[in-house]
Amino acid sequence: MFIEDKNFLTDNDKKYIHENILNLNTLPLYWNDRTGPAPTDNQPFLSHVLIARDRNEKLSPHTDFFINVLNTFCKKNKIKIEKIFRGCINLTFTLASNIKNTKGIIHKDHNFPHKQFILYLNNSDGRTILLKNKKPWKKIKPHMFKAICFDGLNEHYAETPLKNQKRIIVVMTFI
Repeated sequence: MFIEDKNFLTDNDKKYIHENILNLNTLPLYWNDRTGPAPTDNQPFLSHVLIARDRNEKLSPHTDFFINVLNTFCKKNKIKIEKIFRGCINLTFTLASNIKNTKGIIHKDHNFPHKQFILYLNNSDGRTILLKNKKPWKKIKPHMFKAICFDGLNEHYAETPLKNQKRIIVVMTFI
């Protein structure tokens, strides 16, 4: 399963994202030393947790907004949601020390069947790469307000942005 949708957000949704999320002076972001469990990599990133991983606990005033965004996407694309396991906003960026290594850690967010939703909040050259049989299957270039949804058991990784300096996404995992 792979779904891509570039036209499901309302003008009010886009306005909310611009004013409350992309205005990084008002959104608290927290430092993470690496994108995966040690000793996978040393690519730090910033995140804002919407729903705590595996605890189904809402941790942000923006959680309900992004649950509504996910519901809108899923309704339009005829995807059923039973339970959301995780939600966060991630900001990855270029570090001078890794400018030649743009490949992030290959991973699955959970080891049980789930769906992975990614909403791109900016244009970036930091693509999302989906793998099948350990080989690239889809290479998705981030475009502002485009969303993708795929089988979360597909391994995937993000490329570190080089030209755009940052990549901002919303990630939600659900069944």
